[in-house]
Amino acid sequence: MQPEIDLYSAIMLLGAVQGMFLALALINAKSGLPVAHRLLAMLTLTFSLDLWMAFLHQSGYIASYPRLLIIDSNIDFLFGPLTYLYVTALTARSGFRFTLRQWRHFLPFLLGFVILIPLMWLDQQQLQSLLNGQGQQQDNDILWAELAMILVGVLSILQMALYLGLSIKRLLQHQQTVEDQFSFLERVNLAWLKNLLLALIMLYLFYLADVFLADLLSFPEEVIGVHFLLIVLVIYTMGYMGLRQPVIFTQPHRSDAQSVSQAEEAHPGPDSADQNDPAPAPSSSHTKYQRSALDRETSQLLFQDLQNHMDEQRTFLDSKLTLPQLAAQLSLSPNYLSQVINEQAGCNFFDFINRYRVEEAQRKLTAESAQVNILGIALDAGFNSKSAFYTAFKRHTGQTPSAYRNSASNQTEAKQPTD
Repeated sequence: MQPEIDLYSAIMLLGAVQGMFLALALINAKSGLPVAHRLLAMLTLTFSLDLWMAFLHQSGYIASYPRLLIIDSNIDFLFGPLTYLYVTALTARSGFRFTLRQWRHFLPFLLGFVILIPLMWLDQQQLQSLLNGQGQQQDNDILWAELAMILVGVLSILQMALYLGLSIKRLLQHQQTVEDQFSFLERVNLAWLKNLLLALIMLYLFYLADVFLADLLSFPEEVIGVHFLLIVLVIYTMGYMGLRQPVIFTQPHRSDAQSVSQAEEAHPGPDSADQNDPAPAPSSSHTKYQRSALDRETSQLLFQDLQNHMDEQRTFLDSKLTLPQLAAQLSLSPNYLSQVINEQAGCNFFDFINRYRVEEAQRKLTAESAQVNILGIALDAGFNSKSAFYTAFKRHTGQTPSAYRNSASNQTEAKQPTD
């Protein structure tokens, strides 16, 4: 069979080349987190190499380089660790350093080469027979090589599922940490990273369908390998977002996270968490503060001071207010302030501040002279955007701002005496 480049293989090749250029751009990026850039570059290069191997298979050129089957069989071990380390680098509160400890994530990749030793022992003719699906029953060496490839494939599938789960857990922990420290989410919630993980999960599911269901359900040839086209789409999308919105490849909350760390160093508490742990796991209030020296009576007194401060100074109107900033105003450790809010208000810092903002917006919405548009009210109350305002308002009141204003207006008219 003569090698031939069709439209399908050409798209794979273009995607692989695009990925290589994107990886080069990330490595040379001057802003943001260099470690995160390099990890994303390595993930992109892995996608590109996977596409390159798919191109060789689709076009038939793999027959000229059969030993590349070793790389093709083992490359899947890289996707999970690189994804998880990239998410970790972006969500680390105290910075992320690639140390010897992180290299352990790539041990399965090395183990894969050990498992594939039977494949390495095959000569050129045996590799050709393996590619063509011939001679398995007559040649034990080919049979062992095929079994080794199946074992590596199954292990890599399980490993990808594990690391995708760890990445999602890490991102959820980051969300909780953000809401404990910030009164806004617009620049710190990494919503785009959630979308990237969703795309990777879709790729994984299509890959599973391709591996396990293609023969069972007799998928058409056009459907088999569709996940490779999705990889091309992901790479081009990442390239587009990188050019249009370069902030997507940085850690936008880095300066804010540094201020958090500095404030905690300036106001240490006995319950201070280890800052080398970038994303503490969720825990109950009792467990979280069981080692704190702050007793319940003192916590209640501090909460009264906090409420008085909020009523008098109205600091919730600051749309960029953070926990360390409020703690500094109260001459209190951020850890203690977080404990007071969690225990006395029964919520995190984000919900506590936005509750005040919603109450401020309610007053403005029900004022007799309230002719200001809803966006103006949202900004005046301390929100950064209309969408954030609507989400918080409905969360705290169960109504949209418009419905609340109309309801309040109807009640006022009903109370007015008639002639």
